[in-house]
Amino acid sequence: MAVELTSSWNYEKAGASPGSQSSQLMSSQGTHLGKPDCNSENWHVTFRSFSWSEDTDPIRALQRLCSVCYLWLRPDLHTKEQILDKLVLEQFMVHMPVSLQILVTESGVENCQDLEKILRNNRRLNPSGQKLPPETISIKGELESLRSEKNLEENLMPDRNRSTLGDAQELLKGPDQESTRRSPYQCKYCKKMFIYKSQFDIHQRTHTGERPFKCSSCGKGFIQPSDVRVHQRIHTGEKPFKCDICHREFTHESTLHGHKRVHTNERPYHCTVCGKRFSHKGNLNVHQRIHTGAKPYVCPQCGHTFRQLGTLQRHKKMHL
Repeated sequence: MAVELTSSWNYEKAGASPGSQSSQLMSSQGTHLGKPDCNSENWHVTFRSFSWSEDTDPIRALQRLCSVCYLWLRPDLHTKEQILDKLVLEQFMVHMPVSLQILVTESGVENCQDLEKILRNNRRLNPSGQKLPPETISIKGELESLRSEKNLEENLMPDRNRSTLGDAQELLKGPDQESTRRSPYQCKYCKKMFIYKSQFDIHQRTHTGERPFKCSSCGKGFIQPSDVRVHQRIHTGEKPFKCDICHREFTHESTLHGHKRVHTNERPYHCTVCGKRFSHKGNLNVHQRIHTGAKPYVCPQCGHTFRQLGTLQRHKKMHL
């Protein structure tokens, strides 16, 4: 794919042979053929925001675009099927409603087969395309991330007039530098970068503490609409996730996964100090406080500290 294109081009510089270009591109600044590139997502950002000015040489623009695409898709590491999945997911995220974009982002799917399973499950849980009640999303400006497809497309593309093109070697100075300059979606608190504005807006709320989406039953606020839908199962009693062994039902899918370990006796979390294993990450965290001496729960009345919240709650009853 891109590797065939890049290896067939000639540099404008004297003495650069067509076959040497691919190795030149991939040997710069820690990006090597056959070696994993942890910056793939940043190259994805650069690819999505790629543009050029009217006076740019179209051949150099093509070279640069293929170079960025190569560094994003990495055909030297991934199969054709994996690359196809990346491209399909890319188109899906651009053209689907924002609610589905959020669903896909939360699930972390990386291939079309898993994506289809997620969508089928979502359709089963929301057969009529259920949306949040109007009262849960009432404040103007709070849904800026949930914009129309046309506006979403516009927000994903930076101002063309601000774009400049360097040569291929300059491109490989690093995706952080390049994509930061091109992409407007960088968190000012932790510098994490995002391809889609909807993802960026949700992430920002983890720093600001903003909870614009309210439960219509109890008023509790949440970062994103999907969290409201999950929370409302507490009020409705809905438990859509069922254990296929004992038929016990659960409100959250993650709780079901944890429950299944009771049947399988799986204990994937182990203490690095003593080797003891646990079925849940939370239990491991509590156990490790034995080794570290951490007691994060403090009684506000007497100042006594405890390793576990339950122990603190029982202690508080002594003051009543």
